[in-house]
Amino acid sequence: MNPDTITWEARYTDGTVVREGTPYGEIDRAKLDVFALTHEGIDLLAVTVAEALRDRFFYRRRTKFIQGDNDKTVHFLIGYFPEGPIYALDSDTGLTHVGEVDEAHEIIDFSMPTPHPHEGEVDAPS
Repeated sequence: MNPDTITWEARYTDGTVVREGTPYGEIDRAKLDVFALTHEGIDLLAVTVAEALRDRFFYRRRTKFIQGDNDKTVHFLIGYFPEGPIYALDSDTGLTHVGEVDEAHEIIDFSMPTPHPHEGEVDAPS
């Protein structure tokens, strides 16, 4: 699956939907109910965001270029700072994975990303 056709949607408790194209930092975390990765209007991965953890929620797109090839693999991560869990979508296979922070996994890098300023008051992983 072409990773460039996978987009995110932030679904709010009041029924409003904000889609990729809106700056990620403008997501209203106080109203965030579900964060989904979609392809052609179909949910590939949808995570109900726990109300108590809304300020610790994160989303990342990680691109890994394959050495000696002009190919790349893209993993989409949804999770919570700093303890996880982390939900992942592998764009090559369309499979989803769930892991804990820094869990060794043969496909997905479950290392914790560095928080962005709009992702709440959390300590960066050591």
